[in-house]
Amino acid sequence: EQTVGDAALRLVQAEHGASRAAALSRRRAARLSGFFAADIVHRDEPLARIDVVEIDPELVQLARQYFSFKENPRVTVIHEDGRIFLNRNRATYNIIFNDAFLSYGNMPFQLTTVEAVRRMYDSLDDKGIVATNLLSVIGGPKSNFLQAEYVTYKKIFPVVYAMRASDLP
Repeated sequence: EQTVGDAALRLVQAEHGASRAAALSRRRAARLSGFFAADIVHRDEPLARIDVVEIDPELVQLARQYFSFKENPRVTVIHEDGRIFLNRNRATYNIIFNDAFLSYGNMPFQLTTVEAVRRMYDSLDDKGIVATNLLSVIGGPKSNFLQAEYVTYKKIFPVVYAMRASDLP
C-alpha cells in the first residue's frame, strides 16, 4: 500500500537523480516524532542515515513491540522536543518527515510556526523536502488548520503540495 512517506521519498529520489550509488552514504533523513519513516527510508535507501527525534523515550519500546522497529547503526534516536532539535540542528537532510502529534491528532504548536518551518527549510540540502503529516479535511470550515499551515509553508518554501493519503496510487 502506498503511503505519503513513500510519495515523499520518491520526490527526493527524483530530485537527487536515478544514479544515487555514490551519494547513498550521505543520504540523511530526519523524523520529527515516531519511527514509521525509518522503515520506509531503510527499505528504499539501506545506506541512509536517519535521525529520529522523539520526545517520549517510552515510544522506542512501543515502536519495537508494535512497529517492528529495530536499532540500527544508521538510525540515531534523539530524545528531545522537535523544535528544540530544529533550533540546535546543524546537519543538513534530504528529507524531513514532520509527524508529531499530541492527543486527538493535534500538532504541537511549536512545530506549526513560521519560525519552525524556517528551521526545517534551513536544515535541508539544496533539493531536500519536508513532508508534514496533518490530520485534516481538505476543504470547508474544519480545514482551517490545514489552510493556515499551507499559508505558513508557502511563506518559506517556493513550492508546496497538499496530498490526501487516499489520492495516492
